Amino acid sequence: MTHSTRFYYIWASIFFILLGLLFPSIYTGLFISFGLAYAAFRDEKLGIAYLLLFIPMRPFLVAFNPGLKFIGLFIIIALLVRLLLQYRNNIPKLFSFRYFEILYFLFCLFGAGIGLLNGVSFIAIAMQLHTLLLFYFVYYIVSRITVQHDDIVFFAKITFIASVIMSVQGLIEKLSLRTMLLPEAWKDLVLAPTNKIRIYGMAGGPNELALYLTLAFLISLYVLQHVSGKMKYVTYTGLMLIATTLWLTYSRGAFLTVIVFGLVYLCIHRKMPIWRALLVISLLSFLCATCISKMTNYLEGDQVGVKRFTEALSEDTVELSKQDGRIYYVKKAVEIFQDKPITGYGLGTFGDAATQTFSSPIYKQYGITWNFYSDNQYIQILAETGIIGVLLCAGFTFGFLSLLWKYRRKAPFAPLTLYLIVGAIIGSAFYNILENASFMMYFFLTAGYIQHATKKSY
Repeated sequence: MTHSTRFYYIWASIFFILLGLLFPSIYTGLFISFGLAYAAFRDEKLGIAYLLLFIPMRPFLVAFNPGLKFIGLFIIIALLVRLLLQYRNNIPKLFSFRYFEILYFLFCLFGAGIGLLNGVSFIAIAMQLHTLLLFYFVYYIVSRITVQHDDIVFFAKITFIASVIMSVQGLIEKLSLRTMLLPEAWKDLVLAPTNKIRIYGMAGGPNELALYLTLAFLISLYVLQHVSGKMKYVTYTGLMLIATTLWLTYSRGAFLTVIVFGLVYLCIHRKMPIWRALLVISLLSFLCATCISKMTNYLEGDQVGVKRFTEALSEDTVELSKQDGRIYYVKKAVEIFQDKPITGYGLGTFGDAATQTFSSPIYKQYGITWNFYSDNQYIQILAETGIIGVLLCAGFTFGFLSLLWKYRRKAPFAPLTLYLIVGAIIGSAFYNILENASFMMYFFLTAGYIQHATKKSY
């Protein structure tokens, strides 16, 4: 299938998703998810494009139509089945793994086993394993198929389309004071003043949205190199929308990853070829974001957004964090680690995706609220899997990051691979990065491509 034909399928898929939102029956959602999976089975490149298009906006889609919850799972299963059929005469290659993949499996199995021993339910463990392993299979698939240069351009364009759609929705959410283009349940959320001013968007959270838009912005810069004429102006407009929305997430963690990435990139490359375009986009988008913020936030006070940054390390902010915030939960993680230093309490016990639904058998013992989210991958691994888990995590992280590091100077991947490395290391202090679907999808997709391209195996 040619890429021009694939774009017809992309626009058709967007149309059917819109139908699923207008007629939010669970059966409609399941039918659409199955239809997309069938198309993915027939063409794996189209399947990957569907993932890039719909996974970042999945929380929004599911809030309208619960049947769309399985869209990623169905597509990945279809891609796996197609891969199995392709390799049916070469079974050993399906079971050939690099050392860091094996360490990742061991990490998941170890955490699951310890969790079961400490009273976590089987269904909660299954849910957490699904969260940790689902997008690993993107790596598994992509490392065993051939991705050409025109496929990369195609995937970059899909990312650009998805991020523009999400940016437009986010700006409408902001300008309408959270009254338009949002599920009713999201409109009714009671948010603190410092969060009310932030764009949550289709990702369902400002931090998740910011991390995704940063990735999308870098990838969209690659699109800019492959368009001309009117499409170049369209791409610049899209980059402006993405950057404006990114500013309005007020995500300190995401902005820190951008700063560190910029420093690392300059240290390695010594130059930034499109710095003038980046400077213009940054300044104009900041001006747009400031104007939008002034228009919509005057009731809460003009400086609320600015205060998120200027007061990040103030005495009051630090004190609140000690009482019921990041510092408090770091202390709790250390307390748990001191009680269970070797093994921890297992998956599903400390601020991961499973505890959001099923809580944790140890929360009462440690005085932790039933549905807290750790927002810190490091403390979560420390509390849940102890020293053994930390060592396993260090091993598979080193392997995957080493793979990405090989392409730190290779066009067009240098910006993306460097940001994925920085995002994984720095972002883990602010996010449960292994559970961030959009980030891990791009992380595993890029690592899978590099694994195949370097011809280490398969």
